[in-house]
Amino acid sequence: MLVWPQAAEDDLELRTYEQVLDAVEQAGGEIDWDKPFPARSTHATAIRALWGQRAV
Repeated sequence: MLVWPQAAEDDLELRTYEQVLDAVEQAGGEIDWDKPFPARSTHATAIRALWGQRAV
């Protein structure tokens, strides 16, 4: 799984796989290794929130 937050070059804190997995599960989802999340899904929003980002 690749998580690439916007402005990744801005020294954002590192997040572990477990943190990402927990965020997705708390949003009511699970990681599907065969396809990406839609950019505006609740799952993607939960992942972006780990870095304090919102959907664009």
